[in-house]
Amino acid sequence: MKAILPLRLICSDLPSVAQTFGLQDKAQTLQPGDPQADGSLIFNCAVAVRPRQGDAPPDFSGPHVHGPKGDRFLYLSLRGDDGNWVRRIKIPLNLITWPQIGQVQGGQGHRLSATVSGLRAARADLPAGWMVDDA
Repeated sequence: MKAILPLRLICSDLPSVAQTFGLQDKAQTLQPGDPQADGSLIFNCAVAVRPRQGDAPPDFSGPHVHGPKGDRFLYLSLRGDDGNWVRRIKIPLNLITWPQIGQVQGGQGHRLSATVSGLRAARADLPAGWMVDDA
């Protein structure tokens, strides 16, 4: 059985160059973030989650989900004016736990949020991990 999880990424450590930056889908389209008064960008998307056999962690899928089972991630990507990738930063989904999924699914108006930093690395740092908050 699949469940849909709303996700929110808060990105305040923005690239200093003026290229196209956004949440990348499987078609390599970049979804721009919503600018905030503090200069950060917010990216919203939804992912499907389904159980795996035994005690395995959750498995994620959807238009913005990349990577193999057990190491799924979202991409925040920076594309140059020539259309080539300048940088793609992996946002790990394997930090999301079954109890968090239960909290989001159990209550109306909840989502999972993460504050993203470390955009200079290939894998972003999520200092507080994924947190359940009000949608």
